[in-house]
Amino acid sequence: MNIRPSTTQVADSEDMVNWGAVEIIKNKLYWISTDVPPRSYDDAYYFNADDELTYEPFHKDFGPLSIALTHRYCCEMVWLLNDSQYENVKIYHWTSTRFDSQANMAALMGAFQVIILNWTALEAWDRFKPYHSKFVPFWDASAGSCTYNLHILEILQGLEIAIKLGWYSFKDFDV
Repeated sequence: MNIRPSTTQVADSEDMVNWGAVEIIKNKLYWISTDVPPRSYDDAYYFNADDELTYEPFHKDFGPLSIALTHRYCCEMVWLLNDSQYENVKIYHWTSTRFDSQANMAALMGAFQVIILNWTALEAWDRFKPYHSKFVPFWDASAGSCTYNLHILEILQGLEIAIKLGWYSFKDFDV
């Protein structure tokens, strides 16, 4: 995955907040789901990873993405947030409103909050409050009908526990 720009694409920050962007890091990092690509301006960089970060389904399942893709996403986000080119630029992770992309990209941004920002799963999940009713739960991968739903909050809670138990360490994980 590479969310680093080949050319600078930017979006008007005020419009994005009006469109429903959720603020992850105050005045720095945002997440938004819309089918209208943002307009280009100089105060904010946006990226879309819908076609780069994809889930390989077994049946009718659509995610969540693997820990390897989650880890790579976090690495790219750390790079982006620390790059001096973006020091005075707001960063937006923009995703479509397609149910699978929306759920997977929100789960990635939630994982970033738990892994890198050291937030609890609930703190990360609360940032997405405007979207809670829009997220479709993940399905199991069996060939039959889905026997349970897996919600983004549950994924984040599992990740939080895995970190506490030492099963996952951002610093030591080898993709």
